[in-house]
Amino acid sequence: GFLSAVKICLLLTTIFSSFIFNGKHIQDLLISDSSPESENLVSLPDNAFYIEPAGEKPVFFNKREALKKREALAWEKKNFLFVDKSTMHITWYEHGVVKNSFPIIARAESNTFFNVPTGLYMVQSKTENHVSVIDKVRLPWTIHLFENYVIHGWPLTLTGKKIPSASIAGGIRLGTEDAKEIYAHTETKMPVIVASNE
Repeated sequence: GFLSAVKICLLLTTIFSSFIFNGKHIQDLLISDSSPESENLVSLPDNAFYIEPAGEKPVFFNKREALKKREALAWEKKNFLFVDKSTMHITWYEHGVVKNSFPIIARAESNTFFNVPTGLYMVQSKTENHVSVIDKVRLPWTIHLFENYVIHGWPLTLTGKKIPSASIAGGIRLGTEDAKEIYAHTETKMPVIVASNE
């Protein structure tokens, strides 16, 4: 009775400890970089992919409603970004007036994890050199819209090398200088409208 219960508890504790140790060891192997440049890598924070939990949820709608919202924000003389995935441009509005437009170099494919759906977002946060644990890349001048939805400059490896243009795009990718300029003119809680024909 009692002795058997103690043995079972010890056995379960041993099994559980073994799982924790092996799981941590496997995670370390998956995250480690076997390249000779691995000494130059930055240490990754535990939440390196998700910059912070989203404070405000986006409102999803169709392109027609996105265009109406753009007109309303311009009429109200608001500062905002209009991301048109159909024309592959981001337009920056200041006090309701177009200040500049920037070409989108690449974006995530439709119906993928990183595709930013049509809707109204608020800038959640910004970081000059965001690190994605999922893709093991740096994303310069990142504007965080919601969860895995981001606008960013040209991705770099963790050691600072430019990612080839043929690599899979995630979020909304701009040229790095364009991303830097947009970054400079955005602020937390600023509206961002994303429109697409999808």
